[in-house]
Amino acid sequence: MPLLLSIDSSNGYSSVSIAADGSGVIAESVSGLHEKHSVSIFKQMDEMAGMAGIDLKSLTGIVAILGPGSYTGIRVSLTIAKTLSLALGISILGVGSLFVCAYYLMEKNAGSFERVISAKGGIKNGYYVS
Repeated sequence: MPLLLSIDSSNGYSSVSIAADGSGVIAESVSGLHEKHSVSIFKQMDEMAGMAGIDLKSLTGIVAILGPGSYTGIRVSLTIAKTLSLALGISILGVGSLFVCAYYLMEKNAGSFERVISAKGGIKNGYYVS
């Protein structure tokens, strides 16, 4: 059964989830606001593996969110994802968070939209839009 680890620390929170092909998300964790991502992500991964009843060695792929968002946060996610990818010998895929939001909406509504606009809060009361 293919198992994917998703890592996102592009904003004030860090999010880690494990999804199984055909079953969707089987375990998910979101950190507190502005916790140190470089520390919390490892704790979250251990927690999620325990919840899902799997060993991280059984992962078949990693998805890292590429932003938009905090440059430092994105670097943390990518560094962790790349390190795990090399250590476990599995593939890594980078995905934009605005694409993920649009895809979710399209799937939920069976593609009934012709166009989707995704927006995400940014710094200084700004927004990221795609």
